[in-house]
Parts: sequence; structure tokens; C-alpha cells
Amino acid sequence: MSTRVLVSLTLLLAACSGGPARAPELVCERSDPEEVCDVQLGESTVQIVTTTWGTGSTLVSLHDNEQTAVDAARVLLPRHGGRLIELRHSGERRVRFVLGENAWTVDPNRIFTPEGREATLWLEGEEERGSWWSRRGPLREVEKLAAALEDRLFQQWPGSALIAVHNNTDGEYSVDDYGPGGRLAGDAEAVHREPQIDADDFLFVTERGDFNDGRKAQLNTVLQASGVLDDGSLSVFAAREGRSYINVEVQHREVSRQHALMHTVLTWHPGEPPEEPPPWTEAPLPFGETRRALSRAYRELHQGRPFDAEEAVRIAPRLVVVHHTATATAAEARAIFEPEVLRGRADISGAGALNVSAHFLVDRDGGITRLVPENVLARHTIGLNHLAIGIENVGGRAEQPLTEAQLAANERLIRHLASQHPITHLLGHHETNRMDGHRYFEEADPNYRTVKVDPGPEFMGQLRTRLADLGLEGLPAPPSD
Repeated sequence: MSTRVLVSLTLLLAACSGGPARAPELVCERSDPEEVCDVQLGESTVQIVTTTWGTGSTLVSLHDNEQTAVDAARVLLPRHGGRLIELRHSGERRVRFVLGENAWTVDPNRIFTPEGREATLWLEGEEERGSWWSRRGPLREVEKLAAALEDRLFQQWPGSALIAVHNNTDGEYSVDDYGPGGRLAGDAEAVHREPQIDADDFLFVTERGDFNDGRKAQLNTVLQASGVLDDGSLSVFAAREGRSYINVEVQHREVSRQHALMHTVLTWHPGEPPEEPPPWTEAPLPFGETRRALSRAYRELHQGRPFDAEEAVRIAPRLVVVHHTATATAAEARAIFEPEVLRGRADISGAGALNVSAHFLVDRDGGITRLVPENVLARHTIGLNHLAIGIENVGGRAEQPLTEAQLAANERLIRHLASQHPITHLLGHHETNRMDGHRYFEEADPNYRTVKVDPGPEFMGQLRTRLADLGLEGLPAPPSD
């Protein structure tokens, strides 16, 4: 259940006029493990999203266009423990806000000092910074965002390691920029370069101990110079505050490299995850360019709006939908899900060529296999795929009813999923048509509906009884006559 609260920030910042300016109260909505706080900048809203899994490091993503880093953090933190703080606004690197007649932009990684805020504030579309008088109001707005971020990063969890997660573009920013003769050589006290590792993948740290750890792990690593130029960046501010800071830089869309580098850093600063996830086998379905393209086409067809390539394959889990396969074995079910293109389903083939699949497959002995990461799209339920994690249970026919072991495995798995994602609803596949009209349900074709019987009222009743303490919602009430 979500709750809406006011969060008062006590942090004081120096205003442009020189006097102290108290940061305003923020309206925050909590739906564990996620808290979303709105920061009003002029007529625009920026969200600070904090997701917590146990205790440990604080990871921060300041640029809203660096999704590979965010996705990796959301996979790794549930296992390592810690929290992720994200800025969400427009999907772009710079934050844009409107104040009066003008639109302004700032780089959110340049707002942590007065010098940085002054340098990064620009009129949108203009190669000028505006007059001193015109900048006073916008600078006060940017201070509010800086205050809210500093409160979360430096006041709420002062003892945790601070790890910034970033993505870069091939050839535009790399460890070599800090080497001898590099354009940023003056910002580095020391550089360790591993020739066999891509120069775009590197660590930028503020403490000698972390630099030595990076060198021992044979990673590209840069140690920030003590006299580095004040550009308002988080690394500069963290060094002034005496806080351990590590920036993890990996090229956009290099998922495996992002996971590997982030995992290594998290092992240096271990936390406590909320609870052990249920054991499962990783057996990912093929997810190549064909499935990506078909996922995009499917979402555009059924949600009635365009998606970019990365956005199309990502979901924000809010529901768990439970199914049964009606197959005798897990191997038979996987054989159905394996192809990227739908086969032999005349009942739904006209609604897109993307093949059906699910995130998890639970065998009759309770063994769990993960087929698709929870934040990636799987086609398994009409109108809800963009928000739904799907669990398929092997069997379900009269001659092969679902088992007690499957019921126990579903309970443990759903408890884990609810601890990692802001899950609000638990549904059986046979119940999902009743979500039509709910804010979660998106289906552009009013005639695209199917009637399902899986996994059935008995299984879902038992599952809901076991999970009653989670307070998950079920299907909406039936329409009145």
C-alpha cells in the first residue's frame, strides 16, 4: 500500500543573496521498497526516487538517460543490499524547468556547489547564461533540488559508501582522458590503465584505498586530484565532505560489462540484503534483436503510442500474474517460449508476432527457473504486460493438478518479488480481464480479449491466504447490475 507524506528537509543552503534558504517540504509517496518525492522547479517537477533493499551502499543515478546503469543496479542491489537514488524527469541528461517566460537547463551532476550551479545554469536553446538579475530566481530553484539530493546522499545515510552509476558514449569520455596529455589530466592524482579493458569502462574514485582496490582488481581506475577544479560535481562535494565516492563508468547498453564492474565495487562495500531470494536456476530465453523489435511493435500496437528501442523492452513491475502451462513437463513449456516469433497460436497471432513467455517457470517439484529478468517485457497477459511479472506453473490439467510444492514455491517467490519491487496486485491469469478499466490496464484494441481458466480459483485462494500479510490487492469488484 502506498502512503503520501510530507518530508521536511532541514538542510540549509546559502541563497544567491547570501542569506540562508531553507529547502521546502517535499511531497513523497511511499510504496515499499520505493519512495518517490516531487521537487518543484518553477512550473516543472523532478522526481527523486529512492528504492531500498536492506542496508549497504548508496547508489545514485543523476542522469535520466543512463538506463543501463539503473537496470544493473536494480538487479544487483537486491542481492548485495543497499539503496538506489534516481532522478527522473524527461529521459534526458540535463534537467529542464520553466520559470516565468523562460526555460532553463542544468546538469544535475554540477549542482552540488554554488560555483557549479552558477556555471551549469543555461537558458534553453541559447548560448548565453542570461543576466545576473534574470538568474536569481532560477538559481534558487536549482538550490532546492541540490538540497533534496544532499539530504538523501549525505544526511539520511551518512555512513554508507556513495557509488555514482553512469553510462558514457564510445570514444567521448574514457580513462584515457585522465592519462598523460589527456584533456582531464589535471583532475587526476593517479591513473591505473589496464590495456585489455575497454577505456570507456573505468572507476573514478576519491580515496586512495578504493584506487588501490581497483588496481588490484585490474580495473581502469582514476584517483581524483586533491586540487581538482570545482565544477559542482558530486565527486568534488563528496571529497569536501570526507565521504567515500566511487563513480562507475560503462558504455551505454553494455549490460554485462556494467553488471561485472558494479558487482565488483559492491563487494568492496558489502551490505545486508533484505532476505535471501528463493533458489532458482538461470536459463534465459533468447532475447536478440528480433525479440527486441517485436516487443517494440507489440507495445506500440497495444498501448497506442510510440516507444524507443530501450523503453520498449523495459517494464516497471507493479503486478504478479500467476499462470499454469497445461504442459506435462517444464521442457515442453520452455519449447513453447523459446522461439522469438509466435508459432501456432491462431487465437492471438493477429495481435502481434512477439512470442509468449513468462519471467519464471515453476516445476511440479517446486523448482524455479528464471527465464526473463523481472524488469524486461514478457508477453503473458493482455493489457498488463508493461507492469506484470509472469509466473508459469507446469501442469494444471485434471490429470496433472498443481502441487503443494508449487504453491510453496510461488509463495516464497512472490514474497521475494514484493520485497524488491513496488508490487500492489496479485492476480491469476483467469482474473486479468476484470482489470479492464483499472489505471494499470492498457489495451488499445477493445476486441483483443481472451478467456482464461488458469491457474483457477482454488490455487489462487490458497496462495492469497498464505500471502495475506503482504496486503496485496486482487482483482477489482465485479460490475454491479
